[in-house]
Formats: sequence, C-alpha cells, structure tokens
Amino acid sequence: MVGIGYASKIANTRWLCGGSLISEQYVLTAAHCLSTMNYDAEVVALGVTNLDDNNHKQEIKIAEKIIHPEYRKGLQYHDIALIKLERPVELESHIRPACLYSNSQIKVEKAIATGWGKTEIFAHGLNDDLLKVTLGIINNDVCNKSFQNRRIPNAIRNDIQVCTGRDTKGRDICVGDTGGPLQTYHSEDDILCMYDVIGVASFLNGCLGEASVYTRVSYYLKWIEDIVWRALN
Repeated sequence: MVGIGYASKIANTRWLCGGSLISEQYVLTAAHCLSTMNYDAEVVALGVTNLDDNNHKQEIKIAEKIIHPEYRKGLQYHDIALIKLERPVELESHIRPACLYSNSQIKVEKAIATGWGKTEIFAHGLNDDLLKVTLGIINNDVCNKSFQNRRIPNAIRNDIQVCTGRDTKGRDICVGDTGGPLQTYHSEDDILCMYDVIGVASFLNGCLGEASVYTRVSYYLKWIEDIVWRALN
C-alpha cells in the first residue's frame, strides 16, 4: 500500500491518493491521482500504516508519471496510471510488491479496499491510520443506477471496470481512497502473496452512494507489463 503525496507553494506535503507497489520501482494508481485539487503528485510513502510513523517508512520522489493513453480527463474510463520512482524501493518485511489479478472474470463475491481516506464526507481531513473495508462486488445494473452522469456517458463498462456496494454497516471508500487497491485473497499456492489486486479505486458517489467503481486491472495487464517489466530487462 502506497500513499501519494502532493505539494504546492503554499502547503506542505498532503497525502490525497493511494496506490499499490507492483515492482521495485513502479506504483499502480489512478490516472486522475497524478494531479488533483491543483496539486501535483511529487512523492510516495511506503512501509507504514500510519503516515506520521517514520519507523520503516520510505519516502521516494516521483521520477515519471505514465497515464494510460486512452484516459481522458473529465471522464472515468481507463482511469489507470503508473508512477516510476526516482530510485528502487528497498524491499523488506514491511514492503513487498503486490500481485495483479490476471483473470478477466472475478471469481469471488467480496473484496477488500484499503486507504487513508475520510470516514465521512464532511470530515475535516483524511485518516492518519490505514483503514480497510470488505465490500461486495455488484453487477453493473445496480451500479449504473448510482452513476447517471456525464462522466460515464456509455455507462459502466464491464470489461474495464468493476463495482462494489457498501457493506452491511453502510461503509465504503471515500475521498482520499482513490488510486488505492481493491484486493482479493490469492487462492492458489503457487506464490507467497496473500492478495491479488483486482481493481484500482476510480470514483464514488460522495461516500454515501450505493456503489463505487474501480478500474479492472486484468484488462490492462499487457500495458502494465510492457512498461514495468520490459524496463527491467
């Protein structure tokens, strides 16, 4: 889990989006997170669940921002991006790369979202401690009823997006959680990872809607691999 930090001439670093470390030098996030609220992404934080905790924390500057070529600002399709870090991360027990879900069909009913986002839409700031919530994956008919606006003129696309609904206590992701991962337990014993990232948090309906939408990772695997692992060869 990665916190993405932003800075401006009038403020110190603000942590406004999340991401997932997927190799020693690349972070997966949402395209809209690279520049948000007139702030530009400049640094990432890894290795901690509390962003004020400096034990095991690594802060690394961003060297390059790579937006998916089909993303269009103002729309919510292809909302995915890669961040290349200024230097490789020092991998240790608190920092490991995430696994990416490769199956186009998601075979589970629930998944876990994580982030430092608000717990209430009108809360003053984000959370210092990393939070998680288990959410049910819902079909597009239910999802589309929550998002009838110009940002998704062709409705939710099942091939590139996945939707979740609120949990039984009414909890969901909120402001500050976008860019972060939607994960499911890795069901095979071929690798040591505990989770697979199936989605990247893209947009929500004011924290109080019936659904949230994620960019479906499996659709973008070739694009990700061509950039991240070709660079390692």
